Amino acid sequence: MAQRNVTIIIDDLTGKALPEGAGETVDFSLDGVRYELDVDTRNAGRLRSILAPYIKAGRRLHGARGVQARHVKTENDPAAVRAWAASNGLDVSSRGRVPAHVVAQFEAAGN
Repeated sequence: MAQRNVTIIIDDLTGKALPEGAGETVDFSLDGVRYELDVDTRNAGRLRSILAPYIKAGRRLHGARGVQARHVKTENDPAAVRAWAASNGLDVSSRGRVPAHVVAQFEAAGN
């Protein structure tokens, strides 16, 4: 019996499924907190363009110390986030990553 696993990446900004090869995961840090964002290629480019002057003026940190040394773990239990989202009328898939905007709303609600 053969199996085929398919990973569908959902754009964290639009909530839409990205066609294969049309998106990417962008990893960045701000104020000692590391973020990951799945976006289409266009929005990835826009983010890089917006950040370009700040990156050019900033100092790059090397090695494991930099961001990780100041990183504060902010991960939430995906099941708790999904339950909260469902009780607040937000449509979230039962599998895969919970979209960043849903996690942000969950945290903003004091969870």
